Amino acid sequence: MKPPARPRPAGGSPARRGGGSARPGGSGARPGGARPARPQRPSSGTSTSETGGTPGADRDPATDRDPRTDQDPRADRDPRTGGGRRTGKTGGADRAAGADETPATGRTALPAVPAPPAAPVVDDDPALAGIAPYVPGGTGATRTGARSVVETGLQARILERSAMARTRRRRRLLWVAGGVVALVALVWVLFWSPVLALDADRVTITGTADTVDLQRVEQIVDAEVGTPLPRLGTVALRDRIKDVRGVRDVVIRREWPRGLRVAITARAAVVAVPDGSDGYVLLDADAVRVGRASSAPKDLPVVDVPLDDASAQVLESVLVVVNGLPHRLREDVEGIAAKTQDDIVFTLRDGATVRWGGSQDTALKATVLQTLRADPDAGSSKLFDVSAPTAPITK
Repeated sequence: MKPPARPRPAGGSPARRGGGSARPGGSGARPGGARPARPQRPSSGTSTSETGGTPGADRDPATDRDPRTDQDPRADRDPRTGGGRRTGKTGGADRAAGADETPATGRTALPAVPAPPAAPVVDDDPALAGIAPYVPGGTGATRTGARSVVETGLQARILERSAMARTRRRRRLLWVAGGVVALVALVWVLFWSPVLALDADRVTITGTADTVDLQRVEQIVDAEVGTPLPRLGTVALRDRIKDVRGVRDVVIRREWPRGLRVAITARAAVVAVPDGSDGYVLLDADAVRVGRASSAPKDLPVVDVPLDDASAQVLESVLVVVNGLPHRLREDVEGIAAKTQDDIVFTLRDGATVRWGGSQDTALKATVLQTLRADPDAGSSKLFDVSAPTAPITK
């Protein structure tokens, strides 16, 4: 704020202290432009007494006090200028307000300009209404000013970030909990609920034949009714069904949501072997017994090989040859006899005999035999020796 202009002293034209004209070139100016002499400051002992006495006449030299007022003249000096006495209560009239000179020095004093009142800091944020700003080293008293506003804003941001972090953690926990609940519900629906349970009316069994024990197969499948399809062990179920008489292979397939398809490959008898009690045992290509007959079937060759452990390898070689014959040639074979693995003999339904030999080169021997039988010159032969297929013999 710009200080107010100094008032001119009353009476007379403005003049410098010490006499002379106020401006250079005036009537009172010193020759040569010399500066006017500065008046000497009066000592404290020459101040005018407040009661109107002679200055310094009645002062105590030891204490420099006025015996009439018992006051130290230095105590009444103007604290702003350091010189002169303030107006006392017992002598003289009070100076009028706005006087700009002290009686001791004659210097002009600037009037005191009151400082504007500090505007209180108003925090309009309702979230911070109950938060006291931090005062370093204080006792909890509320501070105002720019620093208090900064500290309060920092606390607000910290609180806001903490609240956001808590909200994120809460949402994350809710998502995790929801995912766990959904997973548990899905697992229960798939593996334990009756939604996907096997229904007996939706079970289909195909590929059965007279050699398959169908009743036993149905019992095994019915034991799994009510089990959810995801928990149904198809591998274990397949192994149990393969153990049933007459079943060579089986394929199990789930039919969602509650069905099951069982495709059975039945064992087919390829030869009939006498069992020594006026009956015949039916064997498939793997030498597995698939049934029994009281008389020899017309469409199966009868193998004259004992059913004992000593003749097991001989019987296995015969079955290898039978399985390698073309279907049309197999139907023409009426009986097979063998004493060793390399001495297999066929008897055809037209009465001809075939010396087959061992089980090696079965496909080549079958081709040579069919060619010889189709030849008009050898068609009437009753003996065909193909044990050496590259040099066959007919008689």
